[in-house]
Amino acid sequence: MHKNTVTNEIIYNNFIDPDSPFPENIETHNLILKRVHSHYIDIKKLHSLFKNINEDILKNNRVSKHNDMGDTVDYLNKCIEYWKQGDIATYIIIDKDSTEYVGTCSMNFSDSLTNCEICGWFKKSSNYNHIGEKADAFIDIAFNEFSVNYVESKCILSSHNKLTHIKEYIRRYNGEYTGITPDDANIYKNNKRSTIYCHQFIITKEQYESKDIGLKCNIPGISIRNIKLK
Repeated sequence: MHKNTVTNEIIYNNFIDPDSPFPENIETHNLILKRVHSHYIDIKKLHSLFKNINEDILKNNRVSKHNDMGDTVDYLNKCIEYWKQGDIATYIIIDKDSTEYVGTCSMNFSDSLTNCEICGWFKKSSNYNHIGEKADAFIDIAFNEFSVNYVESKCILSSHNKLTHIKEYIRRYNGEYTGITPDDANIYKNNKRSTIYCHQFIITKEQYESKDIGLKCNIPGISIRNIKLK
C-alpha cells in the first residue's frame, strides 16, 4: 500500500466470479465498495439512493436521478454489461458503520487499459470526507493491478466542496492540474444530453511511484498558485 494513503487498509477480492476482470468487493477503513450487480446489492436500496438524490448533488456531480424502478434496472444492466466488456467497473459505496448506501463510484478504463478515470458521488456533502479513501483504493488497483500509465480525476466547476477533497488526494500522490475540459457525460437536463465542464487532474505512474507530495500545473506559463480553483 502506498505510504501517502489516508486509509490504513485496502482489501479487495472476488467472492463469486474468480475470473472477474475487476475486484468485486473492495474495503477501506470506513467504506465497502460492492460491484453493482444483483448478486451483491439490494436493487430496492439502489433505487432509493438514485430516486432521492437532492438538487445540489445533481448540480455538482455527473449523475442522473432515477424516476422509477425501470431507470434503476436499466442502470444495473448497463453496469453489468460494461463490467463484462472490461470498460467500466461500477460500485455501490457502503458506509461500514451504518451499512447505508451513500453513493456510487467507478473506474473507467481506456480501450487498451493504459489509463483510468476514477469517478464517484456521495449523497451527502458530509460523506466527502471519504473521497480520499475511495480514491486510495482505486489508485492502488489502477497502478498495481493494471499498471496504467496515468489515473485521471475530474470535478464539475461548480462543485467547490468536492474539489477541495480531490485536490487533497491529488497532492498526496504528487499529481497535477491539467486545466478545464468539456466532458460529454451521460447527464440529461430537460431530457437532453448535456455537455458539462470540469477541472481535470492526473497522476502519472512516475508521480505515483515517486511517493512525493505536491500539486503542480502543466499549463505553460501558469502556476497552480495563480489558478482560482474555488
